[in-house]
Amino acid sequence: MRATTLTLVLLVSASTATARTRPSPFKVDPWVDGSLLAVGLTLWITPALVVDGQVVQAPCDPCDPRRLNALDRPVVQFHNEKADRAGDILVALVPSIAVAGTLLRRKEWGWGGALEDATLIAEAMVLAGGLNQMVKFAVRRPRPFMYRAGARPDLRDSADATISFYSGHSSAAFCAATAFAYTYSVRNPRSRLRPLVWVVALLAASTVPVLRVAAGEHFWSDVMVGAAVGGGMGILVPALHRRARLPGGARLRVTPTWAGVEASF
Repeated sequence: MRATTLTLVLLVSASTATARTRPSPFKVDPWVDGSLLAVGLTLWITPALVVDGQVVQAPCDPCDPRRLNALDRPVVQFHNEKADRAGDILVALVPSIAVAGTLLRRKEWGWGGALEDATLIAEAMVLAGGLNQMVKFAVRRPRPFMYRAGARPDLRDSADATISFYSGHSSAAFCAATAFAYTYSVRNPRSRLRPLVWVVALLAASTVPVLRVAAGEHFWSDVMVGAAVGGGMGILVPALHRRARLPGGARLRVTPTWAGVEASF
């Protein structure tokens, strides 16, 4: 874990140390943001490692579909393996393209600006992932296939069968998409491409929750909450790092700290 933390700190340090052609609209602190990345990764990965391979008793088997709301009830019958595989592939592609897109925009802001944006996207994603894991293992909602007797016998006794709420795939996709679009908009306030960037990013992210529902891995309520939380985190994290210009030329800096956030002039 110490090696991981040091690696993350060095990554953030590189983003702040690399020369830029213009002052950055974001402030990234090597130790604070590196530590937040490490904490987020720990919260994201540890629960899955702890319960991996364990036999878990579901609250109901099979569960009664009549207890579901009208929106979620039809999902019980969904099971598309191709959609399942496509969702897994796309949820990896969206963040990868977002990070790659920030690195390709290095001409105006230099490598420092590109690495700053990549760091902000990564930080938003690991914090969103950590939050998602805590909620899933606290709520323990059965997945849709648990409402069909005998479906997916290989998973019915696993922890994965009881962590439907809320969708981590949807959260990750929307977090990466909104963080990328937000950082692009902040760095390019006069660009006519800003609406297009937002539309393309959100459309790409939207395919992930649809595929997760089609696969029968999540209910509609799972993916909608996942999209909202992930999208919110994708905007919140970069926004907390933004330097805002105040009247008279002063600048307001909002920086995450261990006690919360710190504002300075």
